[in-house]
Amino acid sequence: MRKMLYTLILLSSILFAQQESAHKYFFEKFHGNSEEASITHINRRLPEPGKNINLSSSVFGFLPDWEFLSGSANYLHLNLLSHIAVFGFEADSLGNLTPPFGWPWTDFISVAHQSNIKVLITIISFNNGTTHKLLTNEQAKQNLYNNIYSILSTNNLDGVNIDFEGLYESDRGSNITSFLAALNEFLPNEMEVSFDSPFWNWGGWDFNELAASCDYLFIMGYDAYGSWSTTSGPSSPLTGGYVNLQNALTYNSQYGTVVQNNPEKLILGFPYYGNHWTTESNSESSDVIEYISSLTYRTITSGFEWNDKQWSNEYNTPRYVWDETKCNQIWFDDDSSLTLKYEFAKQKNLKGVGIWALGFDGNRTELWDALNSEFGNGAMPRPQPPVEFSVSKVEQTTANISFSQSANADGYKIYISNDGVNFYDSIFTAQTEVTYPITENNNFYFKVCAVNSSGNSLPTHTLGINSAVSSQNVLIVDGFDRYYGNNNEFSFITRYGECLSSLGYNYASCNNESIICGTVLLNDYDFVIYMLGNESRASESVNYFEENAIANFLNSSSLHGLFISGSEIGYDIGDASTADAHDLNFFNNVLHADYISDAPAGLPSHFYSVIPLSSTPVYMNLSFDDGSHGTYNVAYPDAIKPFDDYAVPLSQYAGSPSESGFAAIASSNSVGNKTVYLAFPFETVYPFEVRKDLLSNILIYLDNQTGTDEIGKLPQRFSLSQNFPNPFNPTTTIEYSIPSVVARYSGTPDNNVSLTVYDVLGRKLRTIVNKQQAPGNYSVKFNANYLPSGIYFYKLQSGNFSKTRKMILMK
Repeated sequence: MRKMLYTLILLSSILFAQQESAHKYFFEKFHGNSEEASITHINRRLPEPGKNINLSSSVFGFLPDWEFLSGSANYLHLNLLSHIAVFGFEADSLGNLTPPFGWPWTDFISVAHQSNIKVLITIISFNNGTTHKLLTNEQAKQNLYNNIYSILSTNNLDGVNIDFEGLYESDRGSNITSFLAALNEFLPNEMEVSFDSPFWNWGGWDFNELAASCDYLFIMGYDAYGSWSTTSGPSSPLTGGYVNLQNALTYNSQYGTVVQNNPEKLILGFPYYGNHWTTESNSESSDVIEYISSLTYRTITSGFEWNDKQWSNEYNTPRYVWDETKCNQIWFDDDSSLTLKYEFAKQKNLKGVGIWALGFDGNRTELWDALNSEFGNGAMPRPQPPVEFSVSKVEQTTANISFSQSANADGYKIYISNDGVNFYDSIFTAQTEVTYPITENNNFYFKVCAVNSSGNSLPTHTLGINSAVSSQNVLIVDGFDRYYGNNNEFSFITRYGECLSSLGYNYASCNNESIICGTVLLNDYDFVIYMLGNESRASESVNYFEENAIANFLNSSSLHGLFISGSEIGYDIGDASTADAHDLNFFNNVLHADYISDAPAGLPSHFYSVIPLSSTPVYMNLSFDDGSHGTYNVAYPDAIKPFDDYAVPLSQYAGSPSESGFAAIASSNSVGNKTVYLAFPFETVYPFEVRKDLLSNILIYLDNQTGTDEIGKLPQRFSLSQNFPNPFNPTTTIEYSIPSVVARYSGTPDNNVSLTVYDVLGRKLRTIVNKQQAPGNYSVKFNANYLPSGIYFYKLQSGNFSKTRKMILMK
């Protein structure tokens, strides 16, 4: 009785798994980006063709369009794949197909075929009403068959994979099997037909007939637990409980009969993702408080490795468990659990194994190593670049270059440059931490490749450093991983470094993975510049751990300032209709921003200039790149506005009304630390002088203690008050004001201010102030103890503004 009760509880927890599959979850999370949909020609990196190593079983991987376009295809080990399914072509109720972003993938298909990989297309329908019509309406069905054949024949493809999910129970029998059988008959024999079948028979499925109606089934061996679950657990349990892979492939009501009679008809798919919940306790199968999100393997491994990994002997699956204000659990699969599942598939003599989804592991190699060990020849693969990478200052003339160890690497090459473009030297080392001599006030840039007998990895992003005399330290965080649509050579850091050096700032740099993994701490720096380009949903602008690190940095009692820029930050984490609670809280309550739209006034490729508002603490009157000024086309700059009274708008898009949103905001939080957030990428601002002046104004604002509640009170014009007391002996006070929009008076946004004392002959006696200053009211003391009695003059100058007053010293 107890066992039956446990089974009923478990079944109720996962009853809706089929209706909320990982395929549907990630498709809806990453789709709908109009920017990506508009791209017709995309520059992207492609993997090298793989050498055929005679795989012992089929290895089938789905390649979603968002992963392909974000550059993940570059990291594929093509020699370890037999099938790649392009995901996905969305079917409507009439049988028409919407292709994936960037289609056709002609160059990729060519590379895959050179690697002896069969390339399929995946037809998707996640709406049961649409699917029902496709299965029962002969005209819609025939139109779909014709469209499928047209795509396959036109692009020289090898078959079709059908991913129809959320089917009515009445459609799970003869309707779907007759649909597949007719499609198989319609297509030429050399074109494969496969179907994505559920983990478990939730009712109405006949897996024997289903397998007989097509060439093979791809069993989605995941989604046992997910957003619907009332208890925590693994997405793909090999053992444990009642619903698990062993039972699914053993019981006759499930796949048992197919395994006994036609195991070559089955590919067993496994997840390259995991699920995150908050739970009542840290125990396995704890009651769920809240489902947080599903996370890719690359995100889990780069963001949670600070935590101890726990192994579940019941489920043969790992998890991360930790306490914040609530208990947190992430269940996922790694190379150890997948190896056990691979062994199980081999024991059952299945056609092969599958992956949802290619690219979810990023540039990591351990999952490829597991595939190679089980189905390949065991030869050492080419290494991947280090995941973490940072460059910091040890001493005034010594840089520390640090990076994480790469799997299968025999050593590393460090390349050196002074401009980030021409690399004139290299160092080979077996160590992951190296010091290098640098000279003051010069930029040094570095990138790293991992090396082994099979060749070199791709290089890391380029990072830089400058050692200046400034007492303030700046950290540049490069989180710009997105490749498509911007010709990203991963060296845009140079457009920050050249400005900082010209302004006399120290700076160090790191990639965002170093922040995620905690090897670089934001609190070690005065100012942090977060560079996010057009990072979007597929590549994640900032993730859970970056958000926490930034929030802690800004909530510190020390003086800190954040400058963050990117055209898709709001679209990714600020859209209340798609962002999870943690993302939205960060966007609203840490950046103090509110998301309006993916493009000002809803018009992409239309606005490329911003103009200042009438009163603003950071002046900006500038243009950013439309693709013809050396970087990339910022077609979709976000439109944002202040979320609360901690923030004020800085500028609006030229030609777009303010009600359509702003281009930038500034905020000062409850402890006085400040943020400047540009909804367009800083590196795309041109020319250099404008970019430098913008950064100067931003850093001056971040360094000033004026809070946002005082911004409306900032002076609107220069003023130089009469000194007091006057006459004086020997000290006096001089007060002056710098207006909120300096350029209106000076002609350029140059905040350099000088206050100088002269004698009656016009000879300069002393410079009291000579530095860049933020808008505000200032007061300085002048001590004339060394001067004789007489008449003197003091002069305030900034840009084209100049004002002189007389004072009298009486001793």
